[in-house]
Amino acid sequence: MGTLEPVCRSDSEIRAGKDVIQVLGYVPADQVGALFSASDLVVLPYRYFDSQSGVGAAAIAFNIPMIVTDTGGLPDLVTDPVCVVPCGDPAALAEKILKVLSDDRLYRKLKNDAIKIEKAMSWDHIANQTISLYHRFQKKKDGTWQ
Repeated sequence: MGTLEPVCRSDSEIRAGKDVIQVLGYVPADQVGALFSASDLVVLPYRYFDSQSGVGAAAIAFNIPMIVTDTGGLPDLVTDPVCVVPCGDPAALAEKILKVLSDDRLYRKLKNDAIKIEKAMSWDHIANQTISLYHRFQKKKDGTWQ
């Protein structure tokens, strides 16, 4: 993959004050962590989506805020509606990206939201929820349901 160099930035990206790294194609597993660790924001601009997002799951694992389109289960990956844009609306997508990257207060909130999502989707949390559910439906000694 080589070194991570900023791509040529548009005026709107320059106004946001951020370098933009563009990686096209397959990323080897041993380099995924470095890319996500260097990321401020993950954008999932799908038009159609009917499955799980490996990129979304990785963003959650690395506590990276996301902007997603309103298709399939993508909105479930974020907690704030400001992070969801209509499919096929590049102007709205660009506006959200600039807003998140240029508003430090909003970015910190979304970063905290990403941390909460990661904790809510952690194996420990899911295991505790599953155990709780089993206990709830466990038969009492007298044969009645809890």
